[in-house]
Amino acid sequence: MSGMPTWEEFNVPVLTVLSDGATRTLRELRRDVADAVGLTVEQRAETLASGQLRADNRIGWAASYLNRVDALHRPSRGRYEITDFGREMLRGHPNGITEDDLKAVAKEGDEWWISNTSADGEKRQQLDDVPNVLDPTEQVEQGVAR
Repeated sequence: MSGMPTWEEFNVPVLTVLSDGATRTLRELRRDVADAVGLTVEQRAETLASGQLRADNRIGWAASYLNRVDALHRPSRGRYEITDFGREMLRGHPNGITEDDLKAVAKEGDEWWISNTSADGEKRQQLDDVPNVLDPTEQVEQGVAR
């Protein structure tokens, strides 16, 4: 790949773009975040096996995860705005917000990630070490390809 930011690396730019207080459609958010991080024409054209644009997919996952922890608010379908908590996260994590940072602030009982721990508290063995730089769609496509 060509230096495309991971979905985690899009978290701060998503919050930064929305920190102007405007409500944006997902399409506008994707465009503005791509502009803010300086994606090249080639990076913007990268596609997944499904045909979806890789940058759009990763920015969409970042927005989705930030929404799950109430850093973003969706006043209506496909529209996003930053919350006070999102501004707080941005101030507290200006250099990056990881999946672990999001897990740490998730609401109790909201397991939007797949737990690596079994019911008895023991760590499950991973089938392979898929880096979390892949968003869920990319992980599925990689698994299908294998």
